[in-house]
Amino acid sequence: MNTSAQRRAHTLGLTALAAAALIVPLGVTPAVAAPASAAVTNLDHLDFLLDEATPPAGVEGHSTYRQDEEPTLVMPWTYADARDGGTFERVGGGPLDPATGYWGQGAYNADDITRAAVVYTRHWELTGDDDSRDKAYELLRSVAYFQTTEGPDAGNVVLWMQPDGTFNPSPEPVELPDPSDSGPSYWLARTLWALGEGYAAFEDEDPEFADFLDDRLDLSLDALNRQVLSKYGQWKISDGKRVPAWLITNGADASAEAALGLAARVEAGPDGKSATALRQLARGIAAMADGGVREWPYSAVLPWAESPAIWHAWGSQMPAALAEASVALRDRSLARPAIADAATFTPTLLTAGGPDNG
Repeated sequence: MNTSAQRRAHTLGLTALAAAALIVPLGVTPAVAAPASAAVTNLDHLDFLLDEATPPAGVEGHSTYRQDEEPTLVMPWTYADARDGGTFERVGGGPLDPATGYWGQGAYNADDITRAAVVYTRHWELTGDDDSRDKAYELLRSVAYFQTTEGPDAGNVVLWMQPDGTFNPSPEPVELPDPSDSGPSYWLARTLWALGEGYAAFEDEDPEFADFLDDRLDLSLDALNRQVLSKYGQWKISDGKRVPAWLITNGADASAEAALGLAARVEAGPDGKSATALRQLARGIAAMADGGVREWPYSAVLPWAESPAIWHAWGSQMPAALAEASVALRDRSLARPAIADAATFTPTLLTAGGPDNG
């Protein structure tokens, strides 16, 4: 287990112990599970989704690490349709034009590439698996290629790419922002996540590549500061609730994914710019915690500043991001809403009839 994996395990361990202290009555000793002897992560389907594409040469505002020497990118297809006999076919998003081979959206998207990069990076960190290391490297190169590197939208991220490596910045159906690199987005947040965790993992393994990832993280951090964190300290009213105005796409969920990457970067080594952005995002995320033991939403950290009624039904990263930020910034106040979410909201939901949401 390398250094960044040890840091993550330490953070999760501290959070779990704190939550257990709130849940388990005094005088009761909780059972301790035996260590698992078998791997719990199955990457077979994700491996199946991976494919290669070579973008056209000289695309303005887009480049990646060692592109001249390694022009081909590795990325997961967006979907897999079930076929007879228990097989799957990789497909893109939107309707397919048989004449061009293009999809209404595309074959590959930055949202999935970034998250796949995090999966392989973490798997390599935890297991030392060389194949996952190589795939993390390739996927992080792809993450960087989707970034716009110049002009007024520098640091933002194009969402969709066709099978031949051609970008589709304005897909059908329309997604906002349009074009997809014209403003803050979930894919910008997830790019920060992948680049931050990638830097921490490759810092000792491949310093030259890590430096490249750090430069690209800094590029997207500039976009975050320019478009989102310029509103830090401002508040607005949503359905009668006072909510922070400096969350990415008004989402604590999107902001949490960026915060995970920034926390990894800060824990890997001093970086004042990342630490400031992490602190500001974490405070906005923490401000979305509400309620109490007997009051909706029962200490949950709500995901969207435009609705005080919707909780994180998909299983969100907000408590994890706050726990990581509390360690990276040495700020225990950020851990409290994470622990309350885990120790109050989740058991309340589990014992109150299931996932009624929205």
